[in-house]
Amino acid sequence: MALSAELTSGAYAPVRVSVEGIDAADGPVKLFLWRSSEVDALIEPRAGWRVVSVLDLDQGTTTAELVDDGRNVTPGMYLAPPIGVPLTYQAQVQKDGAPVATADVVGTPVVLRVWPDPRLSLTAEQNAADRSKFTFTIKGGKTDSATLDPGDGGNLITVPLTGGEGRATYGYTDPGHHTYRACVTVPAPVRWTTWERLGADIPNWAVVPDSFGRWDVATLDAETACTEVSPDVGKATIWAEPHLNPWPYAQITAWIGDPDDVQRWTIERIVPDSPPDLNTVIFVTESNPAGLSLEDNEIPLGVPVVYRLHVLYKNGTTYEIDAQVVTLDGTRGCFLTSTGTGQTMPVQVQSWSERARAARQALLEIQAREDPVVLSDVHTTPSSTLVFLTRTRGELVNLRAVLTETRLCVLRTQPSSSLETVYFAVGNITEGRLYPGRGDRWERLVQVEAQEVAPVPATARLLHVSWEDVGARWATWADVGAAVPTWQDLAGWNPERAA
Repeated sequence: MALSAELTSGAYAPVRVSVEGIDAADGPVKLFLWRSSEVDALIEPRAGWRVVSVLDLDQGTTTAELVDDGRNVTPGMYLAPPIGVPLTYQAQVQKDGAPVATADVVGTPVVLRVWPDPRLSLTAEQNAADRSKFTFTIKGGKTDSATLDPGDGGNLITVPLTGGEGRATYGYTDPGHHTYRACVTVPAPVRWTTWERLGADIPNWAVVPDSFGRWDVATLDAETACTEVSPDVGKATIWAEPHLNPWPYAQITAWIGDPDDVQRWTIERIVPDSPPDLNTVIFVTESNPAGLSLEDNEIPLGVPVVYRLHVLYKNGTTYEIDAQVVTLDGTRGCFLTSTGTGQTMPVQVQSWSERARAARQALLEIQAREDPVVLSDVHTTPSSTLVFLTRTRGELVNLRAVLTETRLCVLRTQPSSSLETVYFAVGNITEGRLYPGRGDRWERLVQVEAQEVAPVPATARLLHVSWEDVGARWATWADVGAAVPTWQDLAGWNPERAA
């Protein structure tokens, strides 16, 4: 008897086996399906094989289908195929209780999963040489094709699947840096369209958890998986992300193509709905032609802000592009920031009653004339006395550090406040105890003489990373290389935030 058997069911229960070459010409025979696994070996420690399905075949039968579906071959025994372990099957024909032919089932061992595991997944890898392109990888598909939506409003892509997996490369075309939500949809064969079909595959309630974990996947006809991608299209891109922790700041990332052709590039902060004196160039470099990521710890609160990237090439040409408009919402009160270190803290302005603009004049008295000749120039920017209230020792220590570290600060206020956002040079500082007779109270009124100045341009800023900072953070060059593998990474590292 040339018996042959083949698995026909795939990776989900019930297991179906097609058997051919049965010789029942001499009378009825029995067809057995045997199963072996590490679970079955615990129950049948000697042989390691268990009978999981039996068919009585009439004389003349040559083909049949066996199903390992958990139905009881022996009353009282639960024989459902175990999930997640390799299952090996054999088909055997017996006549009058004696084996006549045995065949290993082609396609086994098989590892069964709970429908519809593994779930559909979509991942995306950005092309290192061309950042406008992404390669999408699809896994866990249940049919032979998938539909990919790149998320930019373009055409849908049909992706062939082999063994549930497939790949496709897509190039985005909208200039600039954008974030899209790419999604893939794969049809899933509806396994249980009726109760009769469900009953045929899953004979009792005990088998349900091993067949599908949730009711909402019982009639699943399609799966969808999504991922976010952020392509860069064009000669250069810039984008910004506002953050609230550990203090309000914006993370700005610039990417520049063809770095070998770049002479210099700058980033300018533009605040359209505020006085123009808040606009300033916040970064300029000739040493990072490919771009980098940096922090703007001085972004105004609660108002739209635009960051503009300006690239100067070695051939004299220029290129400009703006990031998307960002607004730093969700803050309350005022924040004081050191322009040198970026260290920031919330502050309570107890008093700011006067701002004085000094006149720059020269008087020339003329003999026999009442009115003098007055030579005048523009008034200076305002000077004033700011009074901050601190309530704890920690607040006092932080305030001292912010005020004295670089002696240039920015006080950021809310757009609805009558207090203005100002940059100022720190003058004399006077601390007064609010409760001088109480040694256990830390409340202080800190008076700061402030001379308002224009926003500090990038060319006048102190570099925020020094070799002392690096040495204090990492003991060896190997440690530095592991944490910040490139000079660009080190340039974007902020020791204040790392602490």
